[in-house]
Amino acid sequence: MKINLKVRLKNPTFLLTFLPTAVAFLYSVLELFGIVPKVKKEEMISVFATVITFLASVGILVDPTTKGIYDSKSALLYKKPKESIEV
Repeated sequence: MKINLKVRLKNPTFLLTFLPTAVAFLYSVLELFGIVPKVKKEEMISVFATVITFLASVGILVDPTTKGIYDSKSALLYKKPKESIEV
């Protein structure tokens, strides 16, 4: 699986979708060990699900310009995120 993670981590859009997912994952792991924050899990999941569903529906979570879940060959060569799509 080839993904140019170094470039993706510099992309604010990727971070806005990755961070809520990472927080939800961390919350689930903490819950397994009996460490639960004051916010109810159901409330947190509902908020994250709403945000992630919206982002996915506008094509932010998945790059609609590539086939599958991998970066294109040209995207693997980027040193920084592209500012705009060149046509």
